[in-house]
Amino acid sequence: MLTEREITPRQTRYVTTITNALATRGHATNAELLGDIRSEFPEVSITTVHRVTSRLKARGIIGAAPSAASGAERFDTNPMPHHHFMCGQCGSVCDIPQTNEALKVMHQLKELSGRCAIAGMLTMQGTCLDCARKETT
Repeated sequence: MLTEREITPRQTRYVTTITNALATRGHATNAELLGDIRSEFPEVSITTVHRVTSRLKARGIIGAAPSAASGAERFDTNPMPHHHFMCGQCGSVCDIPQTNEALKVMHQLKELSGRCAIAGMLTMQGTCLDCARKETT
């Protein structure tokens, strides 16, 4: 028999704050989230942040984004499978909208694959507008 806690997990102040910090960023590593919440909770540890994000991801409340350049796991406020763009210079990540053009590209990839089955999400890489502007100045 499930306990009340298993049915409705408690919403601690850390869970709320970490969820809000991720919502502000959209995509973030545990280290980035820790930096964001340290002003409010100087005593919080990276282990606590890791436990919270792991639980939220396991419950389908947050999703996974492409890993950071350091290899650190990065989390996404959107738990549904979707594609990403990642800047090769600064490492920033943004969602690729599910437009007709994006769907056409996926269909073309499936056609090109021949006998291979394509699974998973696509991460496109390039240079974000901020980095491109810095290059021209």
